[in-house]
Amino acid sequence: VDAVVVPKLPTRTAFEAEVDHGVDPGLVERVSDKNFGIRIYPLPAHGSRTIAVRFDTPMNQQDDAALLRWPLSLSGKLARFSATVRVLDVQNPPLLTIPGLGLQWVANAGGYIAQVAAEGVGIEGELVLTTLPMAGVAVEADEREIHFLIQDRFEVPPPMRVVPTRIALLWDASRSRFGDDHEREVALLEALWASWPAATITVDLQVFRNTATLLQRFVVKNGSCPSLSAALANVVYDGATDMAAMRPPAQAMAPDFYLLFSDGLNTLGTREPQRLPAPLYALSAQRQGNAAFLRWLAEASGGFYANLLDEQPTSLVPRLGSHPATLQSITGSAAIMELLPAPGQVVSGPIALSGKLKGETGIVVVKVGGLGKSVESRTYKVEAARARPGSLLARVWARQKLATLTALPAQYAAALAQLGQRYGLATPGTSMLVLESLEQYLRYQIRPPATLPALRCAYDAQVVARQQSEAVRESERLETVLAAWNERLTWWREQYDYPAGFKFRAIKAAKRALAPEPGRSEPRARERATHPHPSLASPGRVSVGPTRNLDIKFDLESRVSSGGLGASEIELGVGSPEAPYLRALVGAAKGELEAVYLRQRELYGQSSDFYVDCAEFFFAQKDRPLALRILSNIAELSLENAPLLRVLGHRLAQAGELALGAQVFEEVLRLRPEEPQSYRDLALVLTELKQYERALALLGKVVLGEWPRFDGIQVVALTELNALVPKARAAGLVKLPIDPRLLKLLDLDVRIVLSWDADLTDIDLWVVEPSGEKADYSHTITTIGGLVSQDVTDGYGPEEYLLRRAQKGTYTVKVNFFGASQQHMQGAVTLILDLYTNFGRPNEQRKSLTVRLTHEQETLTIGSLTF
Repeated sequence: VDAVVVPKLPTRTAFEAEVDHGVDPGLVERVSDKNFGIRIYPLPAHGSRTIAVRFDTPMNQQDDAALLRWPLSLSGKLARFSATVRVLDVQNPPLLTIPGLGLQWVANAGGYIAQVAAEGVGIEGELVLTTLPMAGVAVEADEREIHFLIQDRFEVPPPMRVVPTRIALLWDASRSRFGDDHEREVALLEALWASWPAATITVDLQVFRNTATLLQRFVVKNGSCPSLSAALANVVYDGATDMAAMRPPAQAMAPDFYLLFSDGLNTLGTREPQRLPAPLYALSAQRQGNAAFLRWLAEASGGFYANLLDEQPTSLVPRLGSHPATLQSITGSAAIMELLPAPGQVVSGPIALSGKLKGETGIVVVKVGGLGKSVESRTYKVEAARARPGSLLARVWARQKLATLTALPAQYAAALAQLGQRYGLATPGTSMLVLESLEQYLRYQIRPPATLPALRCAYDAQVVARQQSEAVRESERLETVLAAWNERLTWWREQYDYPAGFKFRAIKAAKRALAPEPGRSEPRARERATHPHPSLASPGRVSVGPTRNLDIKFDLESRVSSGGLGASEIELGVGSPEAPYLRALVGAAKGELEAVYLRQRELYGQSSDFYVDCAEFFFAQKDRPLALRILSNIAELSLENAPLLRVLGHRLAQAGELALGAQVFEEVLRLRPEEPQSYRDLALVLTELKQYERALALLGKVVLGEWPRFDGIQVVALTELNALVPKARAAGLVKLPIDPRLLKLLDLDVRIVLSWDADLTDIDLWVVEPSGEKADYSHTITTIGGLVSQDVTDGYGPEEYLLRRAQKGTYTVKVNFFGASQQHMQGAVTLILDLYTNFGRPNEQRKSLTVRLTHEQETLTIGSLTF
């Protein structure tokens, strides 16, 4: 079944919902420049699924050949392997190698074809195809447009090269660069120094990752600099990447040019790097980086991008620091539209230009020159009469257009989505989804493909009818929220009378524990313990993250406490983390701690728990820069992984890194705008940053949005929105994004809020009040007025406990990991707990912490609050 190219949000929403329904969807998502994720559901027991993936990629035009490298590193032996290669419009057979297999070419339709089939083979390496370079004008027409491609070769003079006096070396030392070929990078630098044997060159080295280090200065003499090579050999690759963390030398020390060694994966932060006053040469030594971003960054400054895996130092060194010939201008007649690429591209021989033809004939004029002087001008004629049927050239043009947009995907999100849908590309703004029925397309508002005309016609008719009822649905949503809010107001205004020293009768609790929860097919399991389960002391079972305004000593003690809340005290229960890597850190000398961490990373570095625990350890050691670096690794464990980023955002906020935490939550919102928690998490951090207007707008979106899977979150967000209103008004904000009927501040003695990071997961909040009465999902209003919000049974929460007038005494906070229905778990489920006293009042206090659970049915006492 052919996939439909649609914007990424409805695609992912539809896929995950259809998985939940047990239907057979398939999904392709673009993760970064050359990284794609494919998700297929279900895989039948002892069975298989067959998928077909089509992609287009340009051949690398070299001086005397066109070269295609296709990775074929396939682990294990393949039951079957077959390949068919066709090359059109060539007079001589190409060269083709597939590791371990032999091929023979046969003349076929003006070109050549080769076929191979094998069974039980292992293939480790690359398919390499080499042909003579193409030249001339090719024209194709599909059902909508005529596209053309101009390929040619220019004989340009060698670049003018000037001996530099100062170079800035920017070195990406993030975790994602750990596996790069750094020996090849250093070898290139040594070859570059050797090309200037008589020069004395100052090199300013800056290492950056989540932050940048201070500049280190080296001097190249006699064509070498051993101290710089040694320093680069000792670089530690750890932490996330913030490309804006690069701090080039001040203008007074501006270099002749910049050398940037990076994969271009900007995993932390949203800012663009600052513009540079001299050319930047971006160099990479891996296949999985963001080449589009590096190319844009380099070409914007007059430099270029090169992958060291494709070029030898002997060919690359002469280009560094030189002034090469460029495409000075590309102009077309009236019939020529949307020529690509833009002028400024370096010309080192072959060029490839694409565009659209809107008439019978068009003329394209290309001028190539260097240092402002024209070297050569050529004219090309594009004729509609020469067009052959096909869509390959349309995709070639779309790919060149995509390359200009993907460098800044957030800025060009709408254009990227439109481009992907029109040309069938998985772009940063689109994905590819397999659906089958009209009901599915209507459910997710995805228009069927043109290849299914009857289904598309039926869909269009249904959409017209639905649009007429949308206004009615919005009004109904507001009324639903208003009814739920009025129920909460009724509870808040209620007077709950009880005698002094009130104690809840245990017999009542026992009877209630035996009653099944309404709407469940079977009774819930009873709580197994009133204290942390003994097994929580096993490695990696539970840990508590850094808390706001609360000092937790990382000494493996079982409990910590903090006062300073006036009439209240919060005590937090902490497990005893006995993971091997923590034992290694605790037993190490202070001067060896970072080295011990790096050794342990080799064993446990694929686990987010490892980085969370180690970061906490270094926070406790008062080594904040290293703790933040370690914590930031979470952003590089998996690209565009919203659950992991949620964990990172909460930990950063709890550590006081509010601005950085807000940036992470902005990324979560971009990835998961279909989930109300994305808006709420960001709004709460922005509130602490005093960005009240945006915080109100985000909470307003949660309150009035339609969230079929997360019913009940509207009232939670509305409680928080109303608590924010006085602060916003004091800051001068007048207009509020909410219906006046929903505005009412509910101040509280105690508020406890629980959320978590795993979807399709049921975590329960339990609070045992001073009387001994337990508030939970089956007993939502207690004798003293404690209220538990709606039970969230399939992911994220939040669940909250509210009490307007507290009984004096201790409130014990527990959580129960009831179960999960995910196909796979991210690892330990991370809980985020916020405890408030005097919520919504000027003397409000808040404590925030994170806890990890690994096993279903675990019951954990997190701590207590004394009021």
